[in-house]
Amino acid sequence: MNNFLNLMREIVHFVLDACIFFLGLAKHLFFAAKEWFLYIPVSEKIIVLNLIPSFFAASMDSASFKIADFEKGVTNPYAAYLVGIALFMIISSFYRNKFTFAGRIIFNAVYLIAIIYLNISGTITKPQNFEYSVFFYFNYFVALFNIAGALLSRFVYYR
Repeated sequence: MNNFLNLMREIVHFVLDACIFFLGLAKHLFFAAKEWFLYIPVSEKIIVLNLIPSFFAASMDSASFKIADFEKGVTNPYAAYLVGIALFMIISSFYRNKFTFAGRIIFNAVYLIAIIYLNISGTITKPQNFEYSVFFYFNYFVALFNIAGALLSRFVYYR
């Protein structure tokens, strides 16, 4: 019985030490990210903070339709591209040059054109009685804010 209690005590100590280690690591990463965020210019902050609406635009239902008294949600068919664009925008903030600037503008412009086409054509779903949700319009704001942040970053902060 004494060996079992010693084993349990060691397991509890190990779990507590692991929790303390990972919480300390999370605290260190949080403060490192905070310092990095405070260091970058306003244009890059716009791009970083634009991750919040891009998360909602990619993960929430973009349209909904009723079928047999049930409401069915449809997600954005271009959500995977939005996630890739968001990752590119964050990674490119570390490597600022004319190629990353061109990539930022081109990727977001193509995405914006695709969303405009999706809206005009009404091909987000097969049923014709659908309604767009608020989160569909986040796609426009995300692309426009990314383009504005890229232009501001290129022509105001990094000439």
